[in-house]
Amino acid sequence: MERVSEDNPETQTFLLGETIGKRRLSSAPWPWILTGLLAVSTMTLSVLLFSSAADCKARCTMQNQRSDFPAARSAIEYHEVMFTGNPIHKEDGTIYVPHPGAIRYVGTPSPEVDKAWANLTKTRDPMITEAEAKELWPDNYHDYWHHQKGGYVVGFDMFHTLHCLNQLRKAFHPEYYPVVPSAIGDAHRDHCIDHIRQQIMCSGDMTAYGTRYQPSVNHNYADSDVVHICRNFDKLRAWTTDRHNKGVKPKVSS
Repeated sequence: MERVSEDNPETQTFLLGETIGKRRLSSAPWPWILTGLLAVSTMTLSVLLFSSAADCKARCTMQNQRSDFPAARSAIEYHEVMFTGNPIHKEDGTIYVPHPGAIRYVGTPSPEVDKAWANLTKTRDPMITEAEAKELWPDNYHDYWHHQKGGYVVGFDMFHTLHCLNQLRKAFHPEYYPVVPSAIGDAHRDHCIDHIRQQIMCSGDMTAYGTRYQPSVNHNYADSDVVHICRNFDKLRAWTTDRHNKGVKPKVSS
């Protein structure tokens, strides 16, 4: 068989053409491969970032709810609420607080106002199971047995704070709410003031509001009627009421 010589010009041309052809065939797909790899990498990164954000959101939510009563977490939801009650300055210099809602919580004391406040907190202390008590107070849950009610009673801080605020409201109207002597005296008042302080500082609401110039008083006044992101109070109250009415029944002390 005749040996093909690499020194032959025709052979070299043929081999060179074959080499170039091979290079073209081997190099041609690379732009597409790189584009594909870039697309896959971008998609992977997007998925990772989305998963990380979702995981962070879940972790942040759980971090916020870590101190919430476990059984009540399913009732926690957030919505927008427009605050009301910002004072209105009339041209004649008088100032008043409007009551746009159907329920009035402030103003001249009356049975209507008292009923409104009572409805906020009337079922605020439901009973819980022994297992729930152990989860809340694992080291000394027996200390929280309520001997008068025959079970473990739990209070929720939102309702506790509302109770304290109502006590302060009444203190502004001693002519309508006579001071009833108490075994703890001024300690109850001081407790309520300090508890409300801690609750406000704990929530750390950074919702911004502005000030408006009021000609009647010749200076700017805060305009606090702005939208806040709030927990749904009605849903939490409904959950608490349902738990109070259908929950754990009293039993003999163990």
